[in-house]
Formats: sequence, C-alpha cells, structure tokens
Amino acid sequence: MGVGAYAQDGSDSGLSGEIRLGLITPLSGDVAQYGEENLAATNLAVDDFNKYLADKDAGWSIELTIEDSQTLPTAALEKIQSLRAKGISIVLGPWSSASLQNVKGYADSNEMLLFSCCSTSPLIAISGDSVFRMSPDDSNQGTAISKLFDDAGIEVMVPVWREDAWGTGLQDASRLSFESRGGIVDDGLGYNPEVSEFSVEASILADTVQGYVNDHGADKVGVLYVGFGEVLLFMQAASDYEVLGDVRWFGSDANTKESKLVEDSIGLGFVTDTSYTTVQVASGKNDLSQYVDSSLNESIGRIPSTYASSAYDMMWLMGLTIEREQSTDVAVLTAAIPEVAEEYVGALGSSRLNDAGDLAQTNYDVWDIRDGSWTLAGTYFSATDTIALEGTMMKDGLTGEVEVGSILPLTGRLSKHGEENWVASVLATVDFNKYLADKGATWTLSATVEDSQTSPTVALEKLQTLHAKNIKIVLGPETSSNLQNMKGYADSNGILLFSCCSTSPLLAISGDTIFRMAPDDTNQGTALSKIFTEAGIEAVVPVWREDAW
Repeated sequence: MGVGAYAQDGSDSGLSGEIRLGLITPLSGDVAQYGEENLAATNLAVDDFNKYLADKDAGWSIELTIEDSQTLPTAALEKIQSLRAKGISIVLGPWSSASLQNVKGYADSNEMLLFSCCSTSPLIAISGDSVFRMSPDDSNQGTAISKLFDDAGIEVMVPVWREDAWGTGLQDASRLSFESRGGIVDDGLGYNPEVSEFSVEASILADTVQGYVNDHGADKVGVLYVGFGEVLLFMQAASDYEVLGDVRWFGSDANTKESKLVEDSIGLGFVTDTSYTTVQVASGKNDLSQYVDSSLNESIGRIPSTYASSAYDMMWLMGLTIEREQSTDVAVLTAAIPEVAEEYVGALGSSRLNDAGDLAQTNYDVWDIRDGSWTLAGTYFSATDTIALEGTMMKDGLTGEVEVGSILPLTGRLSKHGEENWVASVLATVDFNKYLADKGATWTLSATVEDSQTSPTVALEKLQTLHAKNIKIVLGPETSSNLQNMKGYADSNGILLFSCCSTSPLLAISGDTIFRMAPDDTNQGTALSKIFTEAGIEAVVPVWREDAW
C-alpha cells in the first residue's frame, strides 16, 4: 500500500460509517483513456486510504459514487446535479476544464466542493472559491511549451486548438510566452470540439505553414497542437500534406502518453517524422509515484500519465482533510485543504497549493516518441526557465575524484548539529556515488571537511584554507553569522556556498552564488507571530542574540 508523507495527530471522533464522495470522470468520449486512468488511480487511493483508516480503527471509510462525464460539459453538469440529488456535496472532478467551468456555477450555488485532478485552465484559477485542482494552471504550461519552441530554434509558432475553456486558455498562454521570447505566433486555427473530421482544418493549416516555411525555412516553423483524443484524427488528416510533415509538432499534457498515436501506423509515422514533443506536469519520481504507476500498469495494462498521480494525491488530500477536521462540512473542508496540502508529500511530490487552490509546483516533464514508444526526454524547471534533457542531464568531461569543501561546527555551541550534518553529508556522498556508478559515470564526489568551531572568524579561515587547495564549491557553513562573515571573500574569489541551515533574511540576495536549503526567516517570523496571536498574546517582549541570525 502506498501512503504519502503527512503528520496527523489527534484521535478520530465524530465520523462513522461510510462517507460518500462523488467522482466525475470521462469514461467515454475524447479523453476516455485519461478517464480510465483517473478512475483506476482514485479507486486505488480509496482502497489505500480505507486501509489506513482501518489500521487506526477510525470507524469510518470512504465510498465513491462514480459518474461518467462523457467528455461533455453538458453531461458533467447533469452528473453533478445527480450527485447533489443523492446528498453528495464533495466531488472529485470533473476531469477537464471545460466540464469544470460548466459545473462551477451550479456547485457554487449549491455549496458543493470540487477537487479536480487535472483541470488546468487559467480561467478557473480563482482565489477564495471552493474549487481545488491537483495541477498547476496553464499559464505555467504555456511557458514550458514556449521554452520547447525556443530551445528547438523555432521562430514561428502556428497554434491549432480545440475551442473550449482549456484549449483557448492554453494556446493563449503559449502565445503570450513565446511572443515574450521574441517569437512570431500566427493567429492559428481553433476548431469546434465536437468536430470529428479534419480535412478542411488540415488544408487551411497546410497553406498557413507553407507560407511561413517559404519565408523562414521548415526548421524554423513549429505547429502547436492543443487538443484531446481527437489528436489522432487530426494528424491522420495532416499526414496528407507533405509540408505538415516537414515541420516540428509540439503538444500538451492532454496528449502526453496518448496510446492511439503509437498504435496507429499513420499516427506513429507522423509523430516520428515531426519529432512530436509534449509536456506534462512532472511526477514526484519517488517510491509513491512508482507504486501508482506499477499498480495501474497491472490494472489497466499500461504505465499511466502523470495525471494518475494527480488523481491519487487528490483523493488522499481530501481524505486526510476530512480526517483532520472530523467533518464533511464544505466550508470547513474548503478552509482546511490548503493547510493539509502544505504538509502532504504524495506521488507528485509537494502538494502545496497556491492562492487559487491549484498545485503550486510548476515543473514539467518533456516527452517524445522513440522507437515507437513514449519516452521521458527531460524536465522543464520553472525556477530557472531551463530544460534539462535526459541525454544531457549529466554532461561529459569529468573524470576521477571531484573534491568539494564542507564547513561544519564540529566543536563549539552547535557541535551537536554539526555532528548530525556531518553524518548526513557522509551518507549523502556514499549514496550519490552509488548513483553515479549506476549511471556509468567516470567520476566520484569527495568532501574535505573543516571545523568552523561555531565561530565566524574561524569559518572564514577555513574557507581560505579550502580556497588555497583550489576548492571553489563549499557545502556550508551552517550558521547565518558564519555565512555572512564568509560572503565577501566567497564573492571576491568566485566560490559557491551551499548552506544547509542558514536562515537570516539578510542573506536572501538574488543573483549571488549563495544557496540555502532552508527558507529565510521571514517565513519563520510569520509562523511565530501566528502562534502568539492564536494564544491570545497582545504584547511581545523579544530577547535575541545580536548576530545575523
């Protein structure tokens, strides 16, 4: 059984029997493949969560009432009305943005809570409502897609999209981002989501692309396709035009791992010729995501998309929130979900939500098709706006032993923490070198450890000693006072410092070569002030040691 990381204290009381939740997912229609994954992952999460409750003798369990949205916004509205008539006010879903947008008004009017695994339209990113999404909104995906175009040397983007809340929102986001990078974006071609024959659209697209190819060259033109399961029908129509097979094609999360594209001979030929590349929100790449993937591979016969992890985490977050609050009251749960999400680490990794109630993490995996199979090609990192391709994650050029420095308080007031960090660093070095060996790397990592004695002056002396040995990468120092005293020397000599534990806001400086594996204390200050206010304290008398920290 897979269980995410979450600290739950207190004892259960107040709930009993079966707690009924609704699930609205597309079991038929254009995205039935994803609906199947969504159902399987949610059922897996319900089974695991109920086992978790049984182990705690909680006295209650989760039961799902499942409805098929048919990939139709109108059907989704009918299904949510059906759930409400059954007394169900907490709904997992709908899956798509178009369906979610269509049911939101009804849900708001009837005080229902909606938690979608996979909706991403920026149009639904609204603070303060009762809609949560276990995916980031597409303003982020648009940036990742535009980076794909930019890194591929594409000068002209020609978008094609289904005209619904999701398709329009994503192509708009991609357009704006690519234009901000200096790219050219055609007006593009939107199509009716209910269309199932694309000969006219393919002809129009071919004429448009041909014009840009004449002016820029085929290698400088790319097509962005934003659609659902109709992607195969569209590409089959596009394959009739040579020019459409001469340019690069890119796609979105909704077509990542689309099995029809590799099972159909025409589709496979087209995606191969066009080096079709897509993005999808990055998985946690942890034990829990592997558990979800392997479990669904057994139940549905294939490795699922990352949205299976979204569905799994969505269900666990809802269950944990109900458990913590011992309530199914929509207002109570709406207020509590962000707090539970802040602590829960699931198959996606961090489940922290932003102010709009959407997944905060915005990294995306890059996928393409090689030798007839979907293959993870790399990862887009939003913090640095970079794509690290799998083949280039580890560049050639290093051999032998690579030495870094480590400055820790092995003596002095913080020697206890210094000892802990030294042991952790040794363990990390051993594990990292095993990782390198498994990848066939020709180098290993070693660390030269120096004792700061919990003294800023000694810490600076130790940094100078390491620099004299030509070591310019230093793990440490641990304290903000030591780090502050070393910063000037490090800056002047091009030394990179990576502190595990320094937290002073005075050292939160953008663009320098200091990194810290701890949040700065503006955050801790907020937490401390909350403790005072919740305790009813009106006046605070601070006492502090006068150093950077």
